[in-house]
Amino acid sequence: GFGLLNMMLTRGAKRSRDVALICVLAAPIVFNIVALWTGQSTMRVLEVAPFGLWNVRYGLMALPLLALGGAALVRGNAVGHRAVLVVAAAGLVFNTVVQTPVTVADGQVGTSSAAAGRPELVSTYLHQHYLGGEILADEASSAPLIFASGLDLTAFVTVGAHPYYENAMAAPAANVEWIVAYDGDAISADMTAHPELFTGYTVVMRDGRARLFQRGTGSAAPGSSGMTPTRLGRPN
Repeated sequence: GFGLLNMMLTRGAKRSRDVALICVLAAPIVFNIVALWTGQSTMRVLEVAPFGLWNVRYGLMALPLLALGGAALVRGNAVGHRAVLVVAAAGLVFNTVVQTPVTVADGQVGTSSAAAGRPELVSTYLHQHYLGGEILADEASSAPLIFASGLDLTAFVTVGAHPYYENAMAAPAANVEWIVAYDGDAISADMTAHPELFTGYTVVMRDGRARLFQRGTGSAAPGSSGMTPTRLGRPN
């Protein structure tokens, strides 16, 4: 902040160039603040899965501007050098000792983790057996699977498809033929909270954290790791 302020207050021919550069790099930050304020963008919170890496985009947008400010602060200034080194060291200690870096945490359990499974296996089965009908999915967790399926994206009912997503969650049997659920995502959580709504669906494929359900299927699909079909719902 001090480095950017110093650039804006510097007199001379370079001032206009510096102010223009700051405005260009600050534009994405301002745009996303406005988008959040008006409800056109979302910020993930711990109370609503999935979270983790999804908020990193806001920090990445600010990184070029912060780098410029840091460079301006240390330019020909020994005190600035020390200040930047102290802040960088403090950030490094905090992100490696006090907490697990978000990139490492996601690599262990998140979307990019090997534990998430191989989406191409489930997506290949879906592509080979898809004969029509809507597919309910939470794109925040299943985006790799959705694109790997090679199906028309309009076949997927995702969180941003209003009011179709809400209708599918309230009455899945009347709205969707297939369901893609990842352990811990919004759809998996709703299945756990309201199993009675999903009793007509059978797991036809599973790999890692991904599960593919089909409505009214009585047997497991070939290549589903020898898994016995499981119907959701409370035992009688």
